[in-house]
Amino acid sequence: MKRLFIVVLILFLLLGSAYLFFLNKRIEGVWILNHTTDNNQFEFKSDGQGLWDIENQKIYYYNLSSLENVRGSNYFDFGVKLNLESEENVNNFSFKVNQVKGDSLVLNLTGSVQREIVLKKIPDTLKNNSDWKEKLTRKAFEFRIPSEVKFSEFTKIPKSYDTIYFDSQFIMHKNQIQNIPNWESPSWNLAKIKGLDVMFAHNWPTMILTENTDGIAFYGYDINGKMFRCDLNEIKINIEQFKNSIRSN
Repeated sequence: MKRLFIVVLILFLLLGSAYLFFLNKRIEGVWILNHTTDNNQFEFKSDGQGLWDIENQKIYYYNLSSLENVRGSNYFDFGVKLNLESEENVNNFSFKVNQVKGDSLVLNLTGSVQREIVLKKIPDTLKNNSDWKEKLTRKAFEFRIPSEVKFSEFTKIPKSYDTIYFDSQFIMHKNQIQNIPNWESPSWNLAKIKGLDVMFAHNWPTMILTENTDGIAFYGYDINGKMFRCDLNEIKINIEQFKNSIRSN
């Protein structure tokens, strides 16, 4: 009887360990922060800006202002809460894993602000490797994005057929109908994360860059979690006239 009890206990511990291992492995991958909602006000969704790299009990978070010297936060998913603990032991957060389904990870942050955070898993098919700074900087492109793609009211992403010019630090933007004074806004930067070429820009959703025989394209997710493709068609313009036309408005 004692031996049977020991065997059952060992099996129980093994099954428990396997279950905890499964809970932690199911959220591993590279995720784009798709959108957030505060205090259950789902009509006030805001587009997500950032990327989570989750692997081996560490979460690395990247955004426009933190692309260098990123240190991972420890986590362990007990099936109830996803505990994130910073290395400095400050600003710790506990999330509840609300749902993991397909390419979606839904987290709930509770406290004075009840926040739902939705992340979308980036498919490996978007992995790429290119010198994007050289391919984009000091060049102008026609921005082609499908009209059905939906963003929140806070997003300042250009419309289809607008002209964008990549300065070394900023994206200049000219609307197809009228000039928009977006010189020095938004700022932008690139990062290579797990074989993905990622572009972060102020007030833009996080984008994944790819290149094939059709040219350069961005991939991202709209406010409803649908993946979209944005093609960049390089165009020739008088750069100084273009800068001056935007600055003068």
